[in-house]
Amino acid sequence: MMNIISSNSFNLNSLITTLIILGLLLLSACGGGSSEVEKIQLISNNAPSVNAGQDLSTLTDQSVAINASASDSDGTIESYIWVQTSGTAVNLINSNFANASFIAPSTNGESQIRLTFQITATDDKGASATDSVTITVSQPVSNAPPEVNAGDDININEQTFVQLNAEASDRDGTVDFYAWIQMDGTDVNLVNSNFANASFTAPMVGSGSEVLSFSVTVTDNNGASATDSISVLVNANTDNNVPVINITSPINNGSQNLGEFTIFTATANDIEDGDISNNIEWLSNIDESLGSGSEITAQLSLGDHIITATIKDSGDQTSANNVNFSINDDNTYGVATLSWTPPTENTDDSTLTDLASFKIYYGESENELVHTITIDSSKTTSTIRNLNTGRTYYFAVTAINEQGVESEKSDISSKFIES
Repeated sequence: MMNIISSNSFNLNSLITTLIILGLLLLSACGGGSSEVEKIQLISNNAPSVNAGQDLSTLTDQSVAINASASDSDGTIESYIWVQTSGTAVNLINSNFANASFIAPSTNGESQIRLTFQITATDDKGASATDSVTITVSQPVSNAPPEVNAGDDININEQTFVQLNAEASDRDGTVDFYAWIQMDGTDVNLVNSNFANASFTAPMVGSGSEVLSFSVTVTDNNGASATDSISVLVNANTDNNVPVINITSPINNGSQNLGEFTIFTATANDIEDGDISNNIEWLSNIDESLGSGSEITAQLSLGDHIITATIKDSGDQTSANNVNFSINDDNTYGVATLSWTPPTENTDDSTLTDLASFKIYYGESENELVHTITIDSSKTTSTIRNLNTGRTYYFAVTAINEQGVESEKSDISSKFIES
């Protein structure tokens, strides 16, 4: 007989399922007798921040360092990874570290190329951040070396003053350094070997001759250099010996303050003529002629001077010596320019035909003209430099003939040197 279940009946399987769900809910709520409800907390993670550094510029074949910095507000940075994203491929060293490096590649004929690199930083919970940096690689600018000419070979007698004159140029920069060296022959004392113009006195060579060799190297402002050489043939002097000259003051590489008086002393001796020190001529590369004699006093202009003392004997043999001397600027000084009419007669009314030089006397008192300058007879004007400002100076001039006879002083003139 078939059993019919009415619409008011319920499904046994549904009931069992419902009871099980309620049982689980009750267990969750009761929790083994505790009256508190257990809460579930969801934990969030902030992503790190990373900086690939500033864009850089470099040259081909140079080592380049790319340095990243990263931080994490709620944890730690666990890993870095650098990758190249554009440009000529390079070999990245330490790509798994914050600081990586590589060698800049060739630009392949281009004036410059750009490389881009990306850094990814990952924190301890797996979050990550990226940043990029661009490196511009340029082809190094080529540098043309300088050009130098040491001059023509020289043929001179022993004990003769020799000047070596180099000429140099640089088409794409400047010539910054000169260096003269002796390559062969009897050693000589090269004066001003780090300048374009060096000098020495030729050595004694006995009864024959000797070749001395010198080279000069010039270096430009970008480090390129060029070298040229010169030969100096030194002959024995069979007719007339060359005089020997020695500067005793000022000392080489010495210095004084602007406005101070410098004392110049030297000795000159010749086998045939003996002591000819009184005929020494003094010259500055800045102030030109300083005077003549074994001892003179002069005020030099501001700057680095090359002081040359030259002597000529009765046989026209010439010798010279020079020193470097600097004048430093500690104060402000003035100048006075003098001019005069040269004499035409001697005191006996005869015609003056052997005028040799003029001598200027000056000082801060008309009774004490303690400073002197001797100049060539071809000049009738002279500028006296480095005079103290705010003072009056007094001046007089004399004429000297070839026998060394000196005239009386001219009338005294004066000038106030303004500040």
